[in-house]
Amino acid sequence: MKKILDKKILNHQQTQLFAKNLYKKYLSQEKNFTIFFEGGLGAGKTYIIREILKNFGITDEITSPTYVYVNEYANKENPSQKFAHFDLYRIKDDNNFYAHGFEEIFTNKEINKFVEWPDKISREIRHLASGTIYFVNVKHGISAGLRRIIVHRGESN
Repeated sequence: MKKILDKKILNHQQTQLFAKNLYKKYLSQEKNFTIFFEGGLGAGKTYIIREILKNFGITDEITSPTYVYVNEYANKENPSQKFAHFDLYRIKDDNNFYAHGFEEIFTNKEINKFVEWPDKISREIRHLASGTIYFVNVKHGISAGLRRIIVHRGESN
């Protein structure tokens, strides 16, 4: 894994700019990717995902899939561009992940994936994810609104 970004973010506007830069510099050039988001409750993981999806041209309402586990999106201008946003916070273990049939989405090279709470599944399942792998760590700062976002990029699966 190689660290590619390390930013202190003070507000929503800077978060939007961060997402735009991540999109332009890295994600827009990927055929397929999986991004694992780490960070505490309320760290801003879903907000960052929402902003990245907007840069891909997603115009649907983008919400957290906390209770449904996964939301899927497609670019209306480019229907072959598909995305899945996972929130694994409520997944109990690997068997629970497989029981929901998520392996099919996880390994699909035509779907880009955003995964919140990757620590809820094993390393073995994380290694099944297709595309270039990114890890985004979102840390709360010492003052209101302050975040530190660190992005690592790995190899393609």
